[in-house]
Amino acid sequence: MPNPRKYDNAAARQRAYRERRKLARPKPRQELPRAKPIAVMPNTARWKQLRERAETDLQTLFQEMEEYRDQRSETWLDGERGQTFQQRLDRVEEAIQAVSDID
Repeated sequence: MPNPRKYDNAAARQRAYRERRKLARPKPRQELPRAKPIAVMPNTARWKQLRERAETDLQTLFQEMEEYRDQRSETWLDGERGQTFQQRLDRVEEAIQAVSDID
């Protein structure tokens, strides 16, 4: 005895599939804050704002890379890819420090 039809036609089946995929997607990360328009600020204030924005962007990059690293296995971390990734992470951390040292 054949299984009863779950959907009337292929379009209904496709629509249901798309809906299931949409629900299965992980929720997007918190949106990054919008940058304030800085073109009209005086130079010193504008440069400070640019430095702060660069530091915030680098910190976001560092956090996302750290989360990615934490999700990897010990084998991956100990391998060549893991070591290369850790070097990149260290360079991002150095960049954050360098940007924060700018006054």
